[in-house]
Amino acid sequence: MKNERLLFCYRGAITQAIMENAGETLKAHFELTHTQTARAMRTFSAFVELMQNIERYSPESAEPPVTLEGKNGIVAVGHTGKDYFLYSGNTVSQEKSTLLQEKLSPIKGMDAAELKAFYKTKRREGPDEHSLGAGLGFIELARNCQTFDFDLQAQDNETTFFSIRVLV
Repeated sequence: MKNERLLFCYRGAITQAIMENAGETLKAHFELTHTQTARAMRTFSAFVELMQNIERYSPESAEPPVTLEGKNGIVAVGHTGKDYFLYSGNTVSQEKSTLLQEKLSPIKGMDAAELKAFYKTKRREGPDEHSLGAGLGFIELARNCQTFDFDLQAQDNETTFFSIRVLV
């Protein structure tokens, strides 16, 4: 990160309001820097996907009333001088860690043509039973980025720290 310029970093509870405000900050940066529309859209799309993943895969509050406890994560956006990099991380349960490993390992090794074909197949099939959305977000993320990498580090017997780093 030494030669990378950090534009935005947030650590804490992820709510819809925080996602919207952070998104507006990113949009303002693109306008001020006259970032190419296609690159800005791919970067913004990746940002939204990473924020939504924190919300979807973080441990849930056990009982109502729903609290923000557990819906915490970190998101960073920066610029290398040529490309945008995005990083996110959050704690997930061991069950979700296994699910993420199964979903992301095949995607990580696919080239553009394989990702396109896989996307079409998954779109026709619809979301799987464990999907927390349409089931296409990680595939779209990988398709829109130059590099896509993730890591799952066990924290204890119940939780894992899940992180994603992409370059747009």
